Amino acid sequence: MGNDALKTFIEIGERRLRGGSLTPEQYLCIGRMLEEGSLDAEAMEGLRAGTLEYQQALDSRYRWEQEAATLSYGRAWSGVLPISDQIQVLQTHVSTFDASSVIKRAQEVGSRAWPRPHGIGIHVRPTLKALASALDVSKRDWPLENQALLSIIRILKRTRNDVTDEANERYCPDYCRFDPSCVQHLLEMDGRCSGNLVVFLAQLGMYYRGFSPRRARIFYTSTERGLDPISAACILLTHPTRLCADDCLWMDCSGATHKGVPWSFSWRDGTLRFPTSTDFGRDKNPDFSRSGTATYHVV
Repeated sequence: MGNDALKTFIEIGERRLRGGSLTPEQYLCIGRMLEEGSLDAEAMEGLRAGTLEYQQALDSRYRWEQEAATLSYGRAWSGVLPISDQIQVLQTHVSTFDASSVIKRAQEVGSRAWPRPHGIGIHVRPTLKALASALDVSKRDWPLENQALLSIIRILKRTRNDVTDEANERYCPDYCRFDPSCVQHLLEMDGRCSGNLVVFLAQLGMYYRGFSPRRARIFYTSTERGLDPISAACILLTHPTRLCADDCLWMDCSGATHKGVPWSFSWRDGTLRFPTSTDFGRDKNPDFSRSGTATYHVV
C-alpha cells in the first residue's frame, strides 16, 4: 500500500470505524482493496468522506475496467447445438464413450436448471483424462489440466483452419496457470460423470459484455464460476460460429491465465486468436468493449 492509500486508510478508520458506520471486518476488507489497487481515487475519497457506503465500494472495484459493449455473438451465431450434435463433433476426437448416458445427464442438468436465464446453454466436453490421453509421453509431468489444455488446443487447430496460436503451444504450468478453484471444479465435474464426456451449463460472454474478468467476478452469483480455456476451446470446436468474424464478441476466461494475463479467445486479422487479447491494468489502457467474460453455472 502506497503512502497516499495508507493515509486514506487511516483517515477512514478514524472517521468511519470509530463512528460505527463500518465494522472491523469491513474496515480490514477496505484495507485489502486499497492494497490491491482495486479502488480508484473517487471511491477512496467517498469512503473517507462518508459519501460511499461499504457495499457501494465493493461494487465499484475495478470499475475503470468496464466499458459499453460494442459486439454480440455475431450474425453467424444460431444458438447452442443439441447435445447429440455436439457429441457427433466430439466423437471423432475422443475415445469410446456411452452417448446415451451423456444425453441422459444433459436431460437431468436441463431439468434441474430451469428456468434458465437467457443465454445459458448446455454444453459437452471430454474429461481431462480423456483429453490428456491423446498427448505424447513427454508432457506427462505436466499437471492434468495443462495436458488437457494442450490436447484440446491441438484438436482445435487441426479441425479449424482459421486458428492462430500466439503462444505456439507453450501451455506448461510455467506459462499457463489455472485458478485452484477452477481445477477443483473441473475435477469434481469429471468425477460425477459415468463416462468420458462431461455435461455443463455456461454462458459465453453476453452477461458480462464490456467487463474485464476481474470486474465481472465481483458480480458472480453463488452458482457462477469463471469458465476455463479447456471448456471454452471445446465450445469453439463444437460451435465454430461463436467466434468466426469481426462482429463476434471476444470470450474471456477467468479460470486461467497465460503469463499472468487472463485467458481470452479473440477474433483479429481474420483468425481465431488466443491465449490473450489484451493486457490488464490502468497503465495499459485496454479495450474491454469488444469482449465478455464467460462463466459456468453450477447446478
